[in-house]
Amino acid sequence: MFKRIIKYLVIVFSAAIITGCLKDNVLPSFSFQSEGAVDMVVYFETHGDIINSIDVPWLVDAKTIHENPSGYLLIDTRNEDEFSKGHIPNAKNLRAKDLLNFVKNVGQQKYSKIVLISATGQASAYYTSLLRFAGINNVYSLNYGMASWNSKFANLWLSSCIDAPNIRVFTNDLGKRNSPGRLPSITFAKDSAGIKGNIESRISELLLKEFPDDTSSISTDQSDGPSIVYYNIYSEEQAKSYYLVCYGSDELYVETNMFSPYKGLGHPKGAVLYPSGSSLSTYSYLNTLPTDKKIVLYSTDGQASAAAVAYLRILGYDAKSLLFGAHALFYGRLKTSGAFEDHIFKSSSIMEYDFE
Repeated sequence: MFKRIIKYLVIVFSAAIITGCLKDNVLPSFSFQSEGAVDMVVYFETHGDIINSIDVPWLVDAKTIHENPSGYLLIDTRNEDEFSKGHIPNAKNLRAKDLLNFVKNVGQQKYSKIVLISATGQASAYYTSLLRFAGINNVYSLNYGMASWNSKFANLWLSSCIDAPNIRVFTNDLGKRNSPGRLPSITFAKDSAGIKGNIESRISELLLKEFPDDTSSISTDQSDGPSIVYYNIYSEEQAKSYYLVCYGSDELYVETNMFSPYKGLGHPKGAVLYPSGSSLSTYSYLNTLPTDKKIVLYSTDGQASAAAVAYLRILGYDAKSLLFGAHALFYGRLKTSGAFEDHIFKSSSIMEYDFE
């Protein structure tokens, strides 16, 4: 308990100083009735700090499910039309808005493992992350979604494995992170049910907005949605509206292989590296994310960034996951680099299992 109080004071004090309260030599006043984002960060970071875990985004592959179908509760989050055109045997169809209540009141009690399914795995990774932060620790996401189950459902992935049309202006130049600033401002009702109740309320609200993981369904920038396509941040003028984050490794951020045709073409101009598994903490770079600008994260395949975006949106950041991640930016580089052999979608990722 003492450690949690100290952690709380550190975050509150840091946020107060960082926001410029001292520029007029006025010390900030302290109150334990702080903003919601600070309360949630303190809670999350003192209860496992799971967003900075190597387990993110909590995936399970199609082969594992196929070999033990009775070992999982399968929940397909696609719409009714997509579900009716083909789904994994015994999967239950639920929309995002119904997930939390169902899993908490039914699924968590009756099943040891729950797997969420979407078209590409990105939406289900987002929903899985939200449920994890609601305290449901036995929920997972099907890696690559239905695309990994059968080739009938793989076109979304296969058609998105490309090099961006402006890849020749990508760079290895290191982007500069923002100076540390305040966390987003979220206010909860005074008669709320404590921090856990506030978090659950926040997650329920976010689940009302579905995660589109089909590029054809996002023709324009959905300003309040959790996903985005590269086309919407393609031009230099468009890019000015976003804080672009490479959420991954050094190898994902830069290309230094002197023999690679992509040498020097590591990332879109302006992108900043936030290492996955460590950077979304108040002890690292969380406070450097802007609260006055849209944040776009990309990971290798869009699944880890979707999970990270779920966390950031809980805290109140206007964050979006770039659909298909680096697969939609420089798929050729991913294929030719041995560093990503186990993390790229390819024909062998499709298992050709039966469906209903």
